[in-house]
Amino acid sequence: MTISIVEDFIHTCFRRIRPFFVLLIFCCLFPNARAQKASSRFDTLVSLVHKQLHAEVLNDLTLSGKGVKIAIVDAGFKQVDRHPAFEHLRQSGRIRGTWDFVKNRPEVYTHSDHGTQVLSAVAGMYEGRKLGFAPDAEYYLFRTEHEKKEFPEEENYWIAALDSAKALGVDILISSVNFTYARYSLPDMNGDRVSVSRAAEKAAQEGMLIVVAMGNEGDKDWKYMGAPADAPSVLSVGGSQPSIPIHIQFASVGPNARGVLKPEVAAPAFVLATHRRKKYRETAGTSFSAPMVAGIAACLKEQNPELTGPELYETIIQLGHLYPYFDYQLGYGIPDLRKLQAEVIPSDTTFKVYFVADTVFVTMDSSIVADTANVPYGRVLHFHLQSADQTLAAAQEVLIPNGTRGYFFLRRRRSRGTLRIWFAGYLWEQEIEMLP
Repeated sequence: MTISIVEDFIHTCFRRIRPFFVLLIFCCLFPNARAQKASSRFDTLVSLVHKQLHAEVLNDLTLSGKGVKIAIVDAGFKQVDRHPAFEHLRQSGRIRGTWDFVKNRPEVYTHSDHGTQVLSAVAGMYEGRKLGFAPDAEYYLFRTEHEKKEFPEEENYWIAALDSAKALGVDILISSVNFTYARYSLPDMNGDRVSVSRAAEKAAQEGMLIVVAMGNEGDKDWKYMGAPADAPSVLSVGGSQPSIPIHIQFASVGPNARGVLKPEVAAPAFVLATHRRKKYRETAGTSFSAPMVAGIAACLKEQNPELTGPELYETIIQLGHLYPYFDYQLGYGIPDLRKLQAEVIPSDTTFKVYFVADTVFVTMDSSIVADTANVPYGRVLHFHLQSADQTLAAAQEVLIPNGTRGYFFLRRRRSRGTLRIWFAGYLWEQEIEMLP
């Protein structure tokens, strides 16, 4: 009996781990197959991310962030001094300075590799392809975080890094650092109560563009952004899926505690980034959405050096593919770089709206929903109800599969405000009122 139990246990274990043995044997017999598969997958991911932002426009305009000063505030930059993704930065001497505010020394290459991945999302290279959009900018790398532990001093380190960036004449500061429930409550996220938010707001108003990741709490109890992403003049960046411009579940949402729109824009939050031992890997987080947007801002600054931080902020917002529509998941949308090349003409009507009692019917144009070649996953329908105080009483995004001709939703019994519906480039809006 005992032997039978042991045998059953062994067989069960083998059945569970057998696929791993098969994979191991396959990799031994065909050592290049796994690498080729990963390379193909990596290429696909890079293409998806760049296509969503229409990054080919930056190549057409020969923009790469040249002459723009960027500071990155993070938990460490392990192997930036050795990884091939940054060979171009090392050879040209465009890593202009480093400082570890935690240890009070210039060495930043022996701690976390999170900042390394962030740098790759704005300036990295992969087999001759750009991962980020500002490979020719000049960089300052500041470590302010312990990464695995939270200490009150980290806020002071962050502010010290910001002050150093000011003194160095930095144009754009990127931060994936977020201070949330470990220290604060949601009412504290009002853009003024947390010290780093006050410092970031002041610096932004003085002319620096500060780009901050919204955070990865969207599918958790906290849900909302942290500081300093709550500061009104900070460009807070949410996350989208790489294959389709729709909110990625884990990305934190807005607004801030005073109802200020957050995030302002979004970008793909599943990307290819650097990895240890000079390798690459897929990774996820709004930490990588923010540097992509910052890279776009650096290109705009290169194109027009006279642009101030607040002007860059407004330009990025207007590049949003939903603009002037907005919500608290994607903000004004994913920057559509095609807008840099031509004046955007409002789209023709792509749908019609009908009201029946408390039901809103939306019928799509047949030619739009049949476009499977250019939009294989379908299109996204966005709608929200904006109250008189400019906040959103309700908001939703829905993926409309190709071939679908209609959609309907129910208005709340006490609906009052401006109903806006956005689909395939067309924005419809109307004042509505439904009281019992």
